[in-house]
Amino acid sequence: MIESIPPKSSPHLSSSQTLDDQPTGSPSPNGESASARSIDSPPPESRTPVGSASMHPSDALDGLNEDQQHRLSLLLEQYLSAIESGKSVDTRTMVADDPALLAPLQRCVDGLKHLQQCLVGTDSHLSDLAAPSHLDDFRLIRPIGRGGMGIVYEALQESLNRVVAVKLLPWTSTLNEKRLRRFQNEAEAAGQLQHPNIVPVYAVGCQRGIHYYAMPLIDGPSVEERIGDRSINPDWRWNVSAIADIADALQSAHQCGVVHRDVKPSNLIIDSRQKLWITDFGLAQYATNPSLTQTGDIVGTAKYMSPEQACGMTALVDGRSDIFSLAATLYEMLTGEDIHQGISPTSRWTATNAKPIASVRLRRPELPRDLNTVLQKAMSVQRDQRYDTAGDFADDLRRVVAGQPTIARPPSLGDKMIRLASRHRRAFVGSIAAACLIFIAMAAGIAIITTQKQIAEDHRRRSNRFENLSRIAVDSLGTQMADMLADVPEASGARRRLLDQTINYYRRFVAEAQRDSLRQSDLAETQAKIGRFQMELGRPELAAEDFRHACDTYMALVQQDPADPRTRLQWSVCQNNLAESLAQLGHTAQAARYFTDAIENQQTVIESAAADTDGLQSTAQRHQARTWNNFGCLLARQNRITEARRAFQMAIDGIVDDPESLTASPPKSVSPSTAADLRASIRCNLGRVLLETDPAQAHTHLAAATSHYADQFKANPGDRNLAYQHAVALGMLGSACSRAGRPVDAYRHFVRARTMLEALAPHFADTDTDDRELVACWNQSGLVLQEIGRDAEAADAVRHAVQIQTELAKRSPDDPATQNELARLLVNLGLIQAKIGQTRAARTTLIRAVDTQNDVVRLTGSSEDSQADLVRFRRSLQEVASR
Repeated sequence: MIESIPPKSSPHLSSSQTLDDQPTGSPSPNGESASARSIDSPPPESRTPVGSASMHPSDALDGLNEDQQHRLSLLLEQYLSAIESGKSVDTRTMVADDPALLAPLQRCVDGLKHLQQCLVGTDSHLSDLAAPSHLDDFRLIRPIGRGGMGIVYEALQESLNRVVAVKLLPWTSTLNEKRLRRFQNEAEAAGQLQHPNIVPVYAVGCQRGIHYYAMPLIDGPSVEERIGDRSINPDWRWNVSAIADIADALQSAHQCGVVHRDVKPSNLIIDSRQKLWITDFGLAQYATNPSLTQTGDIVGTAKYMSPEQACGMTALVDGRSDIFSLAATLYEMLTGEDIHQGISPTSRWTATNAKPIASVRLRRPELPRDLNTVLQKAMSVQRDQRYDTAGDFADDLRRVVAGQPTIARPPSLGDKMIRLASRHRRAFVGSIAAACLIFIAMAAGIAIITTQKQIAEDHRRRSNRFENLSRIAVDSLGTQMADMLADVPEASGARRRLLDQTINYYRRFVAEAQRDSLRQSDLAETQAKIGRFQMELGRPELAAEDFRHACDTYMALVQQDPADPRTRLQWSVCQNNLAESLAQLGHTAQAARYFTDAIENQQTVIESAAADTDGLQSTAQRHQARTWNNFGCLLARQNRITEARRAFQMAIDGIVDDPESLTASPPKSVSPSTAADLRASIRCNLGRVLLETDPAQAHTHLAAATSHYADQFKANPGDRNLAYQHAVALGMLGSACSRAGRPVDAYRHFVRARTMLEALAPHFADTDTDDRELVACWNQSGLVLQEIGRDAEAADAVRHAVQIQTELAKRSPDDPATQNELARLLVNLGLIQAKIGQTRAARTTLIRAVDTQNDVVRLTGSSEDSQADLVRFRRSLQEVASR
């Protein structure tokens, strides 16, 4: 992909501003400060010829009371700060509210001028240096930047006839020992460091009391300027690679015992070759001489400081502090926003519970997850959790660019639980208390069962009543807690353990109930609940076994009383669930048989409850619609499109609007809860089936479903499952637009879909569902972009799909479908790369596709479909290789 190079800017200096160095005025077109004067000349109205101020400056204090003397000292400090920054100062304006201080202030100012003239050894005014002048071997041409820590001139080194930048220390700063030492510190630090990305020092000197050092003139803007005018290179790979180079430079400095302490965008300069340089070591700290900063001093720039810097813990500042600041700079380069986003940096880090930095993918969802993980590690609140060295940080950044696994890993479940507990202590305590209630209820129920079984037979009914109450308590608390924890991504492990505990309790009840012929209805219901929880936990094989036991028990009950419609309906629901678990296991023939058995049972209930006085008929119709829908999905996966279309249409036709929820429906996270939700879900499935054969009809169904989900999501913005369904519907609507010849509309839908899916990713971290939908959206986006001639963007989009699918393939190395999908995506990417002239990359990508498909052939035992794909992929590789 050809990258656009930002337009050339005016030469940028190797200088910056810090907390001691506040810029004034706005930049003028030539790069100078609009209010800048020559080096440090006082305003014309306050100039006094040398010799007119014969009075010693201390005489200015004569006749002033203590309060006036204090105010005079403040005014003098204000004057010094102003002229250091190049401001024009009118002494009369400064004392407008106390004219009695004008004469004393003017005497002090005249004394300062006299001192300056003595320092430089001339009676000329400092403004004379604005014209070409000399400092040793350097002829100063023009000022190109200024600040309290220095003024930078474009200059000519006459002995070598080369243009350089010369940084001067303002004369008033020579009166401040710490500032003078920092200027010398900067020159010394940069002078001893040798690295391709550190601006070197050519010479250091002091002439006529003016301290200076010379360095290369970097022809280009700072990163801060690029961010400010939104001209920063949009390619995240360039940004990450450039910052990796700076991390190497910092590693070199750290190995020499130098900590920069002021890494920020304004100290990073982009030259005409798009190379990034780091400059301004004025606040650098030496491991062997930290005397320039005492404990409690805060140096650096607040927005980019590490927490230990912001809190003044100087003893803790080391190379890891620079890593934090560099990561914060990269974050801003990628997003255009600083890491604090309006929060005061100092108050943020000094808070009792400092929050981690927001994910970079909230602003740019297309960025790789590994990049966010690397940034989060580099910007950890606790410095011990950051990278040990800047070199390690650089290596991980380059792994992200290369698409390789990084050292940084997302926080573990334990880390997240601890962090979650500290930020939401009250909610967490409530959750733990509720969990305790569950276990207490379980223990109480078991104790009641054990105790009551010891009572005589005449107390049997009382024992059963208490046991049922205990089981109802566990049912209620277990499912409520599971649903609550489902909305907390960090608590997925706790939720699984809770469901397992509930299953264990149910199994103990099953063991008891199997011996009691009078409790078979409770037994069947409990076996079905165990199956549903096993499906929640992603265990279809175990779920199928439990559903089969439940079906056998229900069948026995129906045989005992064929006229009982409610038991028959419960049986049909269990048959549907068994079919679903079998379908997931690939047992399609068995699944189809159980689907059809369920539909027949549901039809029997519908016909026997024609009056529908208690809502049983409408409940059965809703269940039958759901079963038809599930059966249609199975048929679609078998490519039996005509039969699938009929099944989905039967499902839609069978839905009867009923505001009441289903009496025997699975947990809310498993299926739609209203007739309108169910209809929208089925229309999505029907639309997916019609994409190839009838895109116009597909668009009609998918548009209706998307509209429903959009309305529902507006009313329930916190419902993540609803948001997920909306995103999936948008993706399919994009596919319908693509097949209908509307690529621009298709791309718009794909972008909306993947943006929502990226935002939802943390909440589905324990499943592959969200990732698979993301893969589809990125791949379809790429194909549509290619169709409208945006080939470079198309390659990027498909590359995103490949990255996500690669992670899925790593998690499922023995799943042929996952590996085959990766191979297909690689072929798409390779062909696009070949189209845009990246022939070498295309060959590499297609070789990888062929290798991956060879694994698919091995995994499927050389199936006919896998062999056919392998032949096609090899043909694509041969075509590209022959170019």
